[in-house]
Amino acid sequence: MSVSVLVVDDDTSVTTMLAEILRAEGFNAEEAATGHEAIEKAKTGAFDAIVLDYMLPDMKGEEVCDMIRASDGDVAIILLSGLMSTMSESQLSKFDNVFLKPAHPLQVINAIRECVEKIPVAHK
Repeated sequence: MSVSVLVVDDDTSVTTMLAEILRAEGFNAEEAATGHEAIEKAKTGAFDAIVLDYMLPDMKGEEVCDMIRASDGDVAIILLSGLMSTMSESQLSKFDNVFLKPAHPLQVINAIRECVEKIPVAHK
């Protein structure tokens, strides 16, 4: 089974680089640049994991996370942010894993694999 990942960041160099690395590792990877685009893609695509930036041009990653989880509670959502010091524990706890930018791609890949292993079989 191939793992599908949505990479969401308004910095296209980040999404392009990470998506290319994920594809090289055997993942199916799609990209989104805004929160609304991510939500729409999450509605139409079956993603196993979402790698999500916190500060998007149209909304915060926390809002994106809440909206996606409302329709798919099993999807793994991994936060990449440079602003964790401004976030509360309750905000951070919404995510399956949290990394401070710039995160090493191998850390993100390992987190995706670990999270996907925990997804109920019915979702896969």
